[in-house]
Amino acid sequence: MTLDLRLEDRYVDLVDEGVDVALRISTMQDSSLIARKIADMQIVMAGSPSLLAKTGVPKHPEDLRSLPCIVDTNLQGQANWRFIEGGKTVSVPVSGPVRVNSPLAARQAAIMGLGFAAMPSYLADPKVASGELVPVLTDFMPTGQTLQAVYPHRRHLAGKVRALIDHLVDWFQQNPIS
Repeated sequence: MTLDLRLEDRYVDLVDEGVDVALRISTMQDSSLIARKIADMQIVMAGSPSLLAKTGVPKHPEDLRSLPCIVDTNLQGQANWRFIEGGKTVSVPVSGPVRVNSPLAARQAAIMGLGFAAMPSYLADPKVASGELVPVLTDFMPTGQTLQAVYPHRRHLAGKVRALIDHLVDWFQQNPIS
């Protein structure tokens, strides 16, 4: 097996780019692609203590309309953030001083107090534990995000690709993400 690891925060056209399998964090949209769940993921909305001292703590997702937000252009919806209220999806358009194409950059900008950011829990949790970030709107955060192995078709899935996916499923079962 040869591993060509491409660490890109963009949706890759698997067929056109000749990619056997991609790992994506999302809720699977209707697609011709096959997806296999690897692990559950949670999204955290957070801001720095200095930002919260300046803006106050948002109590409702709508509050973010008038607060500085860090937009990760790779998130589904980009600057149109989704929340759950009363079992229904609420969509809130946000804006702010920073747009990035990396959850690591969004996290760093949030730590610097530049705005609120949405990021995977595995990135947020260590910074929440250290006090550099404070989670907000926890009761409104959507669930159902998963890390998925996505591939174009099941019919000709190479044994080595199937073995890689099986290994990832087993590894994440033994090493769950918070």
